[in-house]
Amino acid sequence: MNKKELIKSIAEVNKTSITQTEEFYNSFENALIKAITSNEEVVLSSKIGKFILKTRKTHTTPETKFIINKQTGKKTGKRTGKNLKIPAKTVVSFKMSKPIKDEVKKLQLK
Repeated sequence: MNKKELIKSIAEVNKTSITQTEEFYNSFENALIKAITSNEEVVLSSKIGKFILKTRKTHTTPETKFIINKQTGKKTGKRTGKNLKIPAKTVVSFKMSKPIKDEVKKLQLK
């Protein structure tokens, strides 16, 4: 489901116009971004989950050069023997609530 489909669905359920729903959605989106970038934990609800900021530690990883086989078009990786240093960085993480986790576990994806 994309943004347009979500707005349409919410508008239908609440019997509001798409314009009103889109205005609400945009306000919600802006408030969410402002809170996350202010280093606040954002709990949507106990049914959905929460957004948190995490710091990924500095780490090293083997350098890999990718080569594309001209005949097959397949990409293969070959390690160079060097290590790359990946700097620490802050990332946004979403932690699902237990009810959603339990429902997802029941799914059988094709």
